[in-house]
Amino acid sequence: MSERQNTAVCSVGPKSPRISPLDIDEWIFEQLHVPESVVTMVKMDGTRLQVYIKFTDSQYLQDLFHSTTDQSE
Repeated sequence: MSERQNTAVCSVGPKSPRISPLDIDEWIFEQLHVPESVVTMVKMDGTRLQVYIKFTDSQYLQDLFHSTTDQSE
C-alpha cells in the first residue's frame, strides 16, 4: 500500500452542486489562499466526491489545516 505524503484529501458534500476543475482551482487558490507554487498536483475523484491536493512540503499542508481548522466551504 502506498503512503500519501503532503496530500490533503477534501470531501465534497453529496448535496453540493456539480463542480468543475476550474471551480476546484479557484477554491484552492482564492478561498484557501494557497500559493500556486506550492501545489504539485490536484486530482478529483468524482465517484468518491473527493479532491486530492498534493503540496511541495508538509509545512504548507500543516498551515492549511491550521488556517481552516480542518474545515472549509
